[in-house]
Parts: sequence; C-alpha cells; structure tokens
Amino acid sequence: MSRKIKKNKCLILRVDGGKKLGFGHLYRALTIIRYIKNHKFKIFIEKDIKGFNFLKKNKIDVKKISKKNELNELKKIQAETLILDSIIVSKNRIKQYKKIFKKLIIFEDLGSKGENYANLIFNSIIDGPINKIKKIRYGKKYIGAKYKILNSQLTQKRFKKDKSAVISFGGGNYNKKTISKIISIIKVLLVLKIKTKIIYGPGVTKKTILIIKKTVGNIDAYNQPREIQSILKKSSLLFCAGGGTIYDGIANKCIIFYSPINNHQKKNISMFRKIKCGFLINDFKVNFLKQYISKVLNNKSLINLQLKKYQKIIQKNGLIEVNKILYKFLNNN
Repeated sequence: MSRKIKKNKCLILRVDGGKKLGFGHLYRALTIIRYIKNHKFKIFIEKDIKGFNFLKKNKIDVKKISKKNELNELKKIQAETLILDSIIVSKNRIKQYKKIFKKLIIFEDLGSKGENYANLIFNSIIDGPINKIKKIRYGKKYIGAKYKILNSQLTQKRFKKDKSAVISFGGGNYNKKTISKIISIIKVLLVLKIKTKIIYGPGVTKKTILIIKKTVGNIDAYNQPREIQSILKKSSLLFCAGGGTIYDGIANKCIIFYSPINNHQKKNISMFRKIKCGFLINDFKVNFLKQYISKVLNNKSLINLQLKKYQKIIQKNGLIEVNKILYKFLNNN
C-alpha cells in the first residue's frame, strides 16, 4: 500500500527514454507516478518522440522540452522538488537544476556527477546486487538491489521441470548484432524443444519484428506488455541484455542468461558475475550455445545455488524501500 505525501506538493519529474535510451526509465517513472499518491506531478521529457508517445499512451500528462528552453520552463512552475531519471543529463545541467530547486532527487546517476548537488540518489544497478548507503554533500546515496524498483512482484515459485523461456532485450530497437543474438537463441531453444516467448519493447520496429519472424518462424510474441510479471512468472528461463530486466528475472526465480548490448549493462553484469549470479553468453554459435544452455539446465545443484543467491539479492520490491525514504524526505523537509 502506498504512503501519502503531504497534500499540495508539486513534484517535477524529468525523465528521458525511448528509441535510443530504452524504456526502463519510463517504466520506472510510471511506477513512481502511480505509487506515490496525493500530490501533483508535472512530467517533462526531451525530444524522443517514441518516449513521449509511450507516456501519452499510458495516460500520462507529459510535456516535451528542449535543452535550450528547459530551465526557463522549469522555473515557471515554482516547485521546490525535481526528480530526475535520466542518464544523458550533464553534470553542469544538474548543477543548474540545484540552483532552481530546493530538493533534487536522482534515479540511476551514472558515476558520481550528481553527488555534489542531489539530496537523494537511488542507484540500484551501478554496483549490481551490493547494497550500501553513502553520505553525499546534501544527503544520501542509496546503492544496490535493495532499492531496485521492479516491474514485478516477488514470486515464491520454484524452478519448474517443464522448461519455458522468455527473451527480452530491452525496450529500444535492436541493431543487427542484437537481432543476430536473438535469432541464435531462438534457434537453439527450438532445437532443445523449450517453449519460447519473446517480449518486444515499445521502441522495437515492425521491420525488426518481421526480420526475426521470417528467420525463425512464428513463436509467441508480446508487443509492449504492460505487465511483464505474468509472463515471467510462468517461465523458467530468461534471456536478456543485462539491464533492469535481470532483477525481474530474479524476482520471478528464472534462470538467467545475459549478454550486454551497451557499456551501462556491461558494468551491471560485471557485478553479478562477481557473485556468480546468472550466466554470461559471449559466443552465439548455435552448437556452442546449445551445449552451454544444456549444461546449465542439466546441473540441478547449480540451479539450486542460483535460487539461493536470488533470495539474498532481493527480499522485496525496492519500491517499498524507496517509497519509505521519499515519504520521510518529502514530509520532513
């Protein structure tokens, strides 16, 4: 159940996402807006039409903003709190935000560019599953899976013998390399007679979907599903890129195979590899991939060890913890 922020609070949410950046930030924005009650949100996004249309489709009153006019637009609102969820905003722009807003909250700050300006920072993936709290100039930085806002609720199901797989490589469109990876995975799963589903995010084009369909034939496909949980809950395996979807896989106790498609995901995966959680795929030759997946699935003790690791990484949806911190911060300051 959501906690109520004091009435008449106007919170500005500045978010970026879409075709190039993916849709993870936008999904989190939707969750935050729907979960934190009894206040007003004003939402702004820069230039990406796919991201803008995605929020509009989800009945969010969002306004497009240009880098040139952004600061003037934000000043007009006369709010005291800005929530920033973007990995492309510069350190200098964050510094300018701080001059306008009394309270600055940042989600997924890359590196440390917001540490000298923000009151709160939530970074659930920069150190992967490692949880810690760091003091920063104006407040605190909360790091680790404990603060990961999931698209899923935690499931108690065990790994099922009737194996089925989900493929999900993010919300943005795929390049040729990623398409090739996905096709190889599907071919192997079909040979292994594993029921396969693929999730296409909002940024995946019809052309890309058609290329995959022509190569591997008809498989169960979900285009922009609103609730990934119901799909993962029924599945035993997850093949993903290495971003936030890993945590949804953990929450639903799927055995996870990952292959990063950007540097941000490589860093996230490196933290999971340190604790031997999940399985990296770096060779997509069909024969190798078939042997690799089969070897994992036939090792019962290895699978049980993975499930034990999941319990340590995520005990509950980070949304609960984040909301507690936001509630205290916004009501007591």
